[in-house]
Amino acid sequence: MENLLHQLNNIMREVFENKHLIITNETSAKDIAEWNSLNHVLLIAEIEKKFNVSFSLDEMISFANVGDIVTCLKTKI
Repeated sequence: MENLLHQLNNIMREVFENKHLIITNETSAKDIAEWNSLNHVLLIAEIEKKFNVSFSLDEMISFANVGDIVTCLKTKI
């Protein structure tokens, strides 16, 4: 899981254009000013591309924090 979290951190640094960003499983959109609805879509697209997976609309909407993304991603890879 740490490796996934590290990889997600790198993706989020790129999407949110913040090279100093450090995430945890509890990190949510309210913790990152740049994490708006548009960047959420871009983030999901980058994660899908990086890991060659696809999330359903219901899954994307249900992601309340990074831990939710990690948990869902682990079921797909």
